[in-house]
Amino acid sequence: MKKGIIIVLMVLLSAPIFGQIGETINKRYFDIDDEDRITLLKQEDIKKNKIDLSLYIKEDTISRKPEFIDEKGFKQLKFPLDTSKNFEIEIEITLDGKKSAMNIYGAARPEKVDTNHQAKDDILVQFDMWTDGIYNVLQRLHSSQLLGVADLKKVRSDHQPDKRKITIRKINGDFEFYVNTNLILVILPPDPVNEIGFILPRKSLKIDSIMISYIADFED
Repeated sequence: MKKGIIIVLMVLLSAPIFGQIGETINKRYFDIDDEDRITLLKQEDIKKNKIDLSLYIKEDTISRKPEFIDEKGFKQLKFPLDTSKNFEIEIEITLDGKKSAMNIYGAARPEKVDTNHQAKDDILVQFDMWTDGIYNVLQRLHSSQLLGVADLKKVRSDHQPDKRKITIRKINGDFEFYVNTNLILVILPPDPVNEIGFILPRKSLKIDSIMISYIADFED
């Protein structure tokens, strides 16, 4: 993994300086038209957190295929992406307040893997949503362990107590994180992310819908 610096620009939902930071980084949520996206996977009315990969639309530039793993205690989706393209992940969830968490990660997977390789070391960015309505974001600096972003660890999101719309966009290298269309922070990973993953609990958190798309180039 190449050495690099992760740049983090944070916007706290309740912070009085929201407007100033938002204007400085010039990032905001906006709707993306259908003509500006290529949808790779779209599933609505999901049952028992099971992602249906028969809905996946193959993308010729990617040799690896998505995987959905159903393990005892959790389910996992691994979704390879083209590092040269912008993309968007949008997921709607319902919480019930019981202690559990969903993880969404961005990883830089090597083309060839040796037997001693630890897959968890490839993760550069991780977004955690807890079922009691709090979330945090982890990042990897150089070759260190995943660390919580300062001042953002377990910030409570109070919009719609049991519903969340999580949007993660990669636009021109930046990762933008939104909860209910509110910008949380922007991260620039040190290496291109070529896989998005979801680790889902069996209970306590219901996935209502998911959409993964390539999106057009946009001006910052």
